[in-house]
Amino acid sequence: MKMPETQRYPFVIKGSFYLLFAILLIYSLIGAKEFLWPIAIAALFSYLIYPLVSFFEKKLHFPRILANLLSIVLMILGFVGGFMFLYKQIALMLSDLPAIQEQTLHNIDKLYGYIEAHFGISISEQKIWAKNMVTNTLNNGDVAFGKFFSQTTGTLVKIGLLPVFMFFMLFNRNKFKNFIMQITPRRNRIPVSNIIQDVSHITQHYMGGVLVVVLILCFLNSLGLYIIGMKYAIMLGIIAAVCNAIPYFGTILGFMFPLAFAIFTQGDPHQIVGVFVLFFIIQFIENNILTPNIVGGNVQLNAFVIILSLIVGAMVWGIPGMLVIVPFMAVLRVIFENIPSMRPYSYLLGTKGTDEHSVTFSKIKSFIKWVKNSKNKPTLKTEALESIKS
Repeated sequence: MKMPETQRYPFVIKGSFYLLFAILLIYSLIGAKEFLWPIAIAALFSYLIYPLVSFFEKKLHFPRILANLLSIVLMILGFVGGFMFLYKQIALMLSDLPAIQEQTLHNIDKLYGYIEAHFGISISEQKIWAKNMVTNTLNNGDVAFGKFFSQTTGTLVKIGLLPVFMFFMLFNRNKFKNFIMQITPRRNRIPVSNIIQDVSHITQHYMGGVLVVVLILCFLNSLGLYIIGMKYAIMLGIIAAVCNAIPYFGTILGFMFPLAFAIFTQGDPHQIVGVFVLFFIIQFIENNILTPNIVGGNVQLNAFVIILSLIVGAMVWGIPGMLVIVPFMAVLRVIFENIPSMRPYSYLLGTKGTDEHSVTFSKIKSFIKWVKNSKNKPTLKTEALESIKS
């Protein structure tokens, strides 16, 4: 008996189905945002501490419950220790708060005078505008404070649930994998097993890479701000570095703090210019050297795809969306890579085709080696003089 041929739909119909599916998916993600983002964040942190859990289980032969609890406690202690160190730096600034306020008011008066001299807007008009803005802010203060308090309280509750989610994810990790394998047809189990292994490897290395980049930038930012003479360089450097957990946009967001501090409290044009110069140097190092070699080598995503994904993540889930979207896209790329019909999409998301133009440590070493060799290589004039002497 002849098997019926598979029905082929026109591109317009298939495209409409794909578009409808994308719209329903986005609206579902937005509707379930408060439920899903804590689970997604917990999954990422579970991958981050999984090597430690595996060490306790396999090397030290701890029971899984004890290994999970100990790893989560150590992670919490690490975050608390970092927060306490940052709090001490903030306390140093708060001790100088009266002097900072006085200097800020003085710089604002200078700014009023500069605007009046160069733009023709009188100081009285500027103060009226500032007063109206402050008044409108205070009039809406009750509503804004209530909304902020409710959102902050809800966020703290969700953050408090993260260790619970992490414990059960780590405890049931084999169960999740077995469930996926059981619902997978037998002929597809080998590719699915490879996908699970690749996803685990990429997510672990991504989270570890982000942590390494943030720690390196804590040092570089603090050192750079100290060199240009910024007060509270360590505090501002750490804040700017933590923002780099969000790729690309994090550097811009992080340097808004030292820039605003330099403008309103320092008032030194040289320091303001120094912050701008430092921003461009750190931006270049982070985007072209640190992230591509430490993080990007694991996720293997095109920089343009990462930027577009961050915008979509911010539109759907806000800051949590920007934190989870990059590993999600890396997982999507792995899935596409293991499905023959979807490999062109994996190529589109990945770095193949542009990797030869990227800046890597090996290329930097090769360039330095080439410069040294070019300096040591005798010129034609030197060779001619040596031949005459001989």
